[in-house]
Amino acid sequence: MNIYKKFKMAVPMVVILFICLLFACTQKNTPFGSPGTSTHYHALTLPDSMITDIYTYKDSVRSFLDTTDFLLRTFGERTRNPKIIIGNYEDTEIRALVRFTSLPSDTLYLEDPVLRLYLHHAENISSVTINVAPIDSVIFYDDYVCWESWSLMNDQWKTPGGDFTAKNIISTNHTISDSTEFIELPIPAHIVLGWVKGGWQKNTGLIVMTEGISNGFLEFNSVNNATGKPRLSFLLPPKTEGDQPRNEHRDAIYSAFIHDKKDSSGENIGEGLFIANMTPRSIIVSIDSLQNIYELFGVENQNDLRKINILQAYLTLTVKPENSVITNEKMYLHSAIPHEEIDINENIDYTQMWHYNRYRVGIENDKLKINITNLLQVLVTQKRPYNGICIVNNQRNMDFARVEFYGMTAEENLRPQISLKYSMLD
Repeated sequence: MNIYKKFKMAVPMVVILFICLLFACTQKNTPFGSPGTSTHYHALTLPDSMITDIYTYKDSVRSFLDTTDFLLRTFGERTRNPKIIIGNYEDTEIRALVRFTSLPSDTLYLEDPVLRLYLHHAENISSVTINVAPIDSVIFYDDYVCWESWSLMNDQWKTPGGDFTAKNIISTNHTISDSTEFIELPIPAHIVLGWVKGGWQKNTGLIVMTEGISNGFLEFNSVNNATGKPRLSFLLPPKTEGDQPRNEHRDAIYSAFIHDKKDSSGENIGEGLFIANMTPRSIIVSIDSLQNIYELFGVENQNDLRKINILQAYLTLTVKPENSVITNEKMYLHSAIPHEEIDINENIDYTQMWHYNRYRVGIENDKLKINITNLLQVLVTQKRPYNGICIVNNQRNMDFARVEFYGMTAEENLRPQISLKYSMLD
């Protein structure tokens, strides 16, 4: 009986020991591993000769929020613009539209309406005349409004750029400095009262424009912010006799900016290396031939490439500040590999790409560092063709920000660089 019990106790221990030995012997970098399965770790920077080309490719000008955009459908997320913009920049006129709802419906009187816009960024503007006017007749929605039309059904403005009556324009002068947090634009009380009395059919909102600006713009917070939205403040009569007038405010429900920028189709990109929002620009990096990849990793054929595991890979770009307009703390990018070679004179087709990681990255010490680990792995192991690595700008048409980078003809320490860490089996 005792022998039987000892045998029963021993069997599980033997099974556990066997499993442990079996697991250990399958590991590639353990003392138990079979010959020829040890792993070596390496770090290197691709020589300049292996980055055969790096250049900018373009996209079309359209509304920032475009529900037909392939990338929006692919990523399943509709990014709304955190800004509204006014100005005149690089021969593009820019106007903002705001609309307020939930106004008090139980008043026949109010005083001192003021539109407050919270400043995000000023580009090349220190003093400015700003004009505000009520929009004529049309009730816009920010999802679809643009320079030519104001609705999803492509209903046209009577005049491109928004319908308003010249005699209703209110002009005010403003000084803009680094300490400017917001600007305030007085609105005639009868305009707001007209919205209140007329109901939603008369609540058309306001159009905001600059006057006399030749090459600058102002960015303000849009409704797509948790705080600092466009705000309408006003005084209401006291509820009881003898009380003080009531200070009230309403945040805007809809806001948008519109512009007369035209599509860049057929435009020559030139020599600059840009990530730009308008006109949209993204970047593609071409990696050298398969034979040179063999030499880089010291392998002889494609089967040997399968022993390589890219642990970490970064594309580092150096900013060329003199031709950059940086208005955002972070850049929203994603990486992709095109199905075929890209013609830089044609607008890119995002449906003809394999899409990978999304990034929210900032510029630090004039460097933009982009993680391309997954992309380099699929290229090195020949799972995708060598048609380049696309760094796609997900802020296309959002604003007028742009960043220029040094290209491959710059000084060595300024050139685009791909650095990586990898492991390789014997």
